[in-house]
Order: sequence, then C-alpha cells, then structure tokens
Amino acid sequence: PLLRRLAELSGQNQLEVGLRARRLLICSQLPGFTQRRAAVAHSLRRAMQRSPHSWHRRSGGQHLPTGPSATFTPNSYEEALKPLVCGLPPIFDLLVPFLGHNDPRLRAVALEVYVRRAYRVY
Repeated sequence: PLLRRLAELSGQNQLEVGLRARRLLICSQLPGFTQRRAAVAHSLRRAMQRSPHSWHRRSGGQHLPTGPSATFTPNSYEEALKPLVCGLPPIFDLLVPFLGHNDPRLRAVALEVYVRRAYRVY
C-alpha cells in the first residue's frame, strides 16, 4: 500500500520518488528468474521449430523443412519471434545462457532474438 501511494506521487518535487516507486512495483510483479527463464526457453524452442534454422536436409540445393518445421512460413516464424523481440519485460539476462546452448539451432534463434531486440530501436 505504501509503495503504491508513493508511485502515485506526481508533483515536481516528488517526481523522482514516484518514478522509483513505480519501477519497484513493476519489478515486484514480474515472475521469478526461474519462471521467466523457462518461459523464454519455451518460446525459443517454439520459434526454433518454425525457423529456417531447423531445416536439416538439402535437396537440389534447397533446404527442406523436416518434422515440426515442415509447416514453416516466414510469417509463422516472425509471429513466433514477436513476443521475444517486442515483449515488454527485459530478457537480455535470460538470453545469454542460450547463446552457449548445445543445440546450434537454439543458439541461432537466441542470437537472432538478442540482436533483433538490441537493434529494435534503430
């Protein structure tokens, strides 16, 4: 209750206190690190299944999708990446461990999300 009241402060003299209180409220409402990491892992795997990074075979010089990625379309891949790239909570700290993952396809998707998110403002 006190933190909420502090977050509602809006006078010029209280602006800094109100801003810090709002940041604390937002952080306190986020899920824990383990839950956030599990959600990012799930989203990365879902995107990986729809990505060109999951194409394994070549036929006539062209990559062919296999398994769950057989329904790959550029739109489905972009839609799978969207929550990771455009999502509101910061996830850079959660993406870094995936950049060293054993699965090179998961690494590639994690790197793509990291770069897209970092350069989204440009």
